[in-house]
Amino acid sequence: MEALRVSHKSLSPSSVQAKYPLLKALLVQVLSFVVCFAFAVIAKKFYGYVFIPFTFLLLLLFHSFLSLLISLLLKSEWWWNVIAFIFPIFVSLGLYLQISSALSLVIFLFLFFVFGTTLTTRVPYFPSHSSLSERLLEFFSDKEKLQLLDAGSGLGGLIIDLSKARPDWKLTGVEISSFPWLFSFLRSKILRRQNVKFQLGSYEYLNFEKFDVVFAYLSPVVMSEIWKKVQYEMVPGSIFMSYEFPVDGEPPSFEIQVSEKGAILYVWQM
Repeated sequence: MEALRVSHKSLSPSSVQAKYPLLKALLVQVLSFVVCFAFAVIAKKFYGYVFIPFTFLLLLLFHSFLSLLISLLLKSEWWWNVIAFIFPIFVSLGLYLQISSALSLVIFLFLFFVFGTTLTTRVPYFPSHSSLSERLLEFFSDKEKLQLLDAGSGLGGLIIDLSKARPDWKLTGVEISSFPWLFSFLRSKILRRQNVKFQLGSYEYLNFEKFDVVFAYLSPVVMSEIWKKVQYEMVPGSIFMSYEFPVDGEPPSFEIQVSEKGAILYVWQM
């Protein structure tokens, strides 16, 4: 584990930028707002009062597209580009509708408990394809008493689906976001899945050594980090799987076509 800690200390400027995407998103909005404000002031001085409804809408769209452009130039992940575009629109809409502070707080807390950890983990919520569990069941059809970890289990759909068909497997899901974890935990209790365990927290604090299979559906920006953990902790003969996202510079042992649309499950035999 010491080797992993050392690797995280020596961060390049580009990796620091990737590590704190919220600062980048804030910078995007500040820059675009300054440009739009300057544009409005200049327009008012030379062309008169600009904040009539039509021109305000044009200014708002200009703000959104400018935010998107700056976010693209800073090479943000795609979901931050989407946020950069819609953020000015949603703020303006909220002010126009005069949403109560109580309702605003409820909306904020809901979004925070679902997506808040994305700010630090850089891993947004990705629902996996419905046929993924079928492919895993086919691949491990001859395995008994398999111990599988879903690193970033979300709402727990994959683990629950697997538990139906293979009650002899021990299935663990770990999820850092509170609401998805609570949903999956309650779901497993209601369905009385005895072979399922959902943990609240980060996969970084779990020891991969005790698992026969570690499955991940995370994000391209964290694949190199989880690969270091996989190499350090997983035992020979175990299997690491990543859905859709490969590890740069580490060719998989083989690939599994999951859906007709081209989704790939990358498999590494340790």
